[in-house]
Amino acid sequence: GKLLTSSGINCLNIPTINITQSCLHGCVYCYANAYPWATPEKIKLYNNLQLRLFDELKKMDMKNNLPKRVYFSSACDCFQPNEKIQKMTYDLMNLLLKKKIQVAFLTKGTICDNTLKLFKKNKDRIFAQVGLCTYDQKLSTLIEPRAGTPSQRLDLIKKLVDMGIPTSVRLDPLFIGITDKTKLLKKLFEKLNEIGIKRIAVGYLFIRPKIKNNLKKFDNKDVNEMLDKYYKDTTKLTLKCGSSLPSLQKELRDKSFKKIKKIADKYGITPYICGCKNADIDSESRCNIAGDPKDIEDLCT
Repeated sequence: GKLLTSSGINCLNIPTINITQSCLHGCVYCYANAYPWATPEKIKLYNNLQLRLFDELKKMDMKNNLPKRVYFSSACDCFQPNEKIQKMTYDLMNLLLKKKIQVAFLTKGTICDNTLKLFKKNKDRIFAQVGLCTYDQKLSTLIEPRAGTPSQRLDLIKKLVDMGIPTSVRLDPLFIGITDKTKLLKKLFEKLNEIGIKRIAVGYLFIRPKIKNNLKKFDNKDVNEMLDKYYKDTTKLTLKCGSSLPSLQKELRDKSFKKIKKIADKYGITPYICGCKNADIDSESRCNIAGDPKDIEDLCT
């Protein structure tokens, strides 16, 4: 199949690239690892990615239809803790940038020095979003065991901001009553404010059967109370991509988003929610997952 594919969601109306099947970070909430065919214990690096991308771009160029921006990645993290994966990500991004195509990415990982140097050379064509749901090291290790530590991700955010790269932070998925506690949010927002972050994306966990099983293994009071909130009224929300999943009650999400906004405002940070995942609250809102949508042409064909 094609390497450059459409994600099918409104917040991401540009072509996307996935480097691997499944992901080494092992996040307990990962929807990509929750599918029946997923193999989180055995990561697959896709074959011939450079050649496939080169050929696809050549065909698109012949039709005068090169994309303005490409997103990494919708179903994995392109900066996983593996030398081959990081090298492949560098090679693909370098190929796009040589074609004057902008690169947007979301990561919870760390980025090797060569790629950071590439970003610095092409800072006007890079759009970064770093996932960071909590500044609490113990919580982070529990739910994102092999992702970058909170300190490593804050260091990465600072490097990107200092380079002049448009950078936002993604607090998604938040665990209600756990990672969205006021004292934890204040601590995180204080750090982000010091770095110069002005915008964040926020969202709450959606539950799939495998994710539920992952969480129940913790046998933790706070986690069990959180799960009760999802299943007490068996609320399901249909996403704009068509999936229907157990979600927090609308009133609970709305109240929580308002609390987050109130805290973020004190630190000069503007939160955005994803309209695709919260259409019952604000279907037009955008989480800016691939950079500011105002300057993106919809070239996903």
